Amino acid sequence: MKTIILLFVVFFMLVFVAQATKVCPNCGQEYPDDWNYCDKCVVNGKGVLLVDKDGDGAKSKTVGPGIKLVRIPGGTFQMGSNEGDADEKPVHPVTVNSFYMGETEVTIAQYVAFLNEESPSESERKQWIAINGENSWYYTGKEWKQGVNSNCHISYSAGRYYADAGWEERPVVNVSWYGADAFCSHYKLSLPTEAEWEYAAGGPNHYKFPWGNEWDKNACCNSENQGSGTPPTKRVGGFPPNGYGLYDMAGNVWEWCADWYGEYSYRDSNNPKGPSTGTCRVLRGGSWLDDAPCLRCAYRYIIDPAIRIDSFGFRVSGD
Repeated sequence: MKTIILLFVVFFMLVFVAQATKVCPNCGQEYPDDWNYCDKCVVNGKGVLLVDKDGDGAKSKTVGPGIKLVRIPGGTFQMGSNEGDADEKPVHPVTVNSFYMGETEVTIAQYVAFLNEESPSESERKQWIAINGENSWYYTGKEWKQGVNSNCHISYSAGRYYADAGWEERPVVNVSWYGADAFCSHYKLSLPTEAEWEYAAGGPNHYKFPWGNEWDKNACCNSENQGSGTPPTKRVGGFPPNGYGLYDMAGNVWEWCADWYGEYSYRDSNNPKGPSTGTCRVLRGGSWLDDAPCLRCAYRYIIDPAIRIDSFGFRVSGD
């Protein structure tokens, strides 16, 4: 009898594996095609929606100084919003191929590792990031000022860069678009396009916010829920992930995207990369300084790519 039961269990497991065509983006468990929700995972009070198993790459991988990349299955979504600014319109269908996205924003420790590996000249490094004791833009609590500060929490001594103690796992700040791009190039990665970023931020259900369609000040680091110190960021990965397993897609720091800024076009619907030239680059996601409207997945912020501010950071993407 025990033998019969054992054979039945083995048969059931084999059938289950053979039919598994969906995967939980949170825990990675596979399910048959007729399942819609993971029976183990609940994020922000909701069951995690299963996504089609891509089959063309690992669910995650780690590169460089501990940069974990999460596989985002390709698909089509409605990009933009009718609730926000004029440059979020028109809402239009966009298709993206599968890609990898950084599980978290790049940390101070990871950027320090990059600087020590790359060993840039001082003039080149200053185009990338303003470290402690250098001139950059910062927020006083009442207004923006430009001046010498130590908000980056990276120092340089005797030919090496160091992260301030206790700040290693906070997101890197005071980094320009060029500094973000240089980091990505060093590890053979890239910045996400706007389309990839917005697609990934909303999760499998493409919500208004990474966690759902209703604002929740306790779901991210924002103007109503800041960390300690200056700038008042929080350790990356401290809030629940979205449906794709990505952390801090809203708040903490603004994230540079690859694109030059431009108006949306219905014609550019397959893996759009934005204009070929421009004067401003795009950031997404909002920061510790911002409130709900700026933390929507569809919100676009534009600025000179050379600007370094203590609310600007980034995350990586890759093929």
